[in-house]
Amino acid sequence: MRIVGIDYGRARIGIAWSDESGRIALPKDTVNLRKGDSVAGRVGLALQALVDQDRSAYEEPLTMKEAIARLVVGLPLRLDGSEGEAARQVRAFAKTLRKKTKLEIVFWDERLTTVSAERALSQVDVRGRARRAVVDQTAAAILLQSYLDAQPSTDSWPPDESLPAKAADPKSERPASGPPSAPRPSARPSGHPTPNGGPPERDP
Repeated sequence: MRIVGIDYGRARIGIAWSDESGRIALPKDTVNLRKGDSVAGRVGLALQALVDQDRSAYEEPLTMKEAIARLVVGLPLRLDGSEGEAARQVRAFAKTLRKKTKLEIVFWDERLTTVSAERALSQVDVRGRARRAVVDQTAAAILLQSYLDAQPSTDSWPPDESLPAKAADPKSERPASGPPSAPRPSARPSGHPTPNGGPPERDP
């Protein structure tokens, strides 16, 4: 199953998802919003389209709940960690999206992800209209990679099945914070700093 990252914006919404191992975030789509759109409805349709495209790898069709483990929605906190109007809009959007998709939602600190995306695209000389077309999904991939890197690893060599993976605390009331990391094209990076604010916040 895949994990999906969503970077919410008033004009565009970026979507990324993980590989099936849950290690690498991949930018996938940008939803361009129009006046009067149902934002959650448009994102739901985009997610369904991605699942439909992914079905070719399976013998039987997958439902959205079979293909996607959870949605990681970026929460735009202020620099001091408090929530403002932008965060309230994201929470309202996520509430509606959860009703439409029936998927679990996790909030994740998205501070500076767009700045990181702009910098990454500048380094590979993607500018102008081409940058606008991908910056939001790139920001979603950076957000999602930060979340993936912060999850407890179950990998060990040789494998030690006597040590269970540490579970996230479902009682956490704040989204985790910390500097986002750029998506990596190869194996899961090591030594990446873990966000400092604790486990992710899950939508009730």
